[in-house]
Amino acid sequence: MNDLLHRFLRRLEADHASPYTIKNYGTVIGQFLDYCREQGVYAPEQIDRTLLRDYLAELNAAGYVAASVARRVAELRSFGDFLVREGILERNPFRMIGAPRVPQRLPKYLTVAEVEALLAVPDTSTPLGLRDRAIIEVLYAAGLRVSELVGLDLGDVDLAQAQVRVVGKGGKERIALLGRPAVRAL
Repeated sequence: MNDLLHRFLRRLEADHASPYTIKNYGTVIGQFLDYCREQGVYAPEQIDRTLLRDYLAELNAAGYVAASVARRVAELRSFGDFLVREGILERNPFRMIGAPRVPQRLPKYLTVAEVEALLAVPDTSTPLGLRDRAIIEVLYAAGLRVSELVGLDLGDVDLAQAQVRVVGKGGKERIALLGRPAVRAL
């Protein structure tokens, strides 16, 4: 079944999934396939509800939190959907099990004092300090992920309109606004 995993990972790569996503899917699905071999399961057609429930019970016993188990189930479902699309399976066996419910967590944010302390760190008398200050200002003002900031090009920044065009997760574009301090820092 490892050859099917490699085909799936190549498909993710062709669909422009992030390297992080590809690595995680490979690790999680690879661990499941190892479990299958330990249970004497060597073909996708042999994956059944009992095997999957036993696997989830083992994850639970190993101390995995609900969010981690839910993510694993989602990744296995994606793999199963691929197997169905490729004509290897008629039905996705991973859809026979439910993922644990994960409570919605509110995002954590910095206090005003923490932001001020963070902004005070760069030495703005040096070019690197100016750069670092601009990075912090833009991250904070626009609410960007670091990967989104790194992906910005000069053409994405409009200082006159105080905004940046951001390509986020899943290739979705959005306009993020900058405050005056961020525009000044840039």
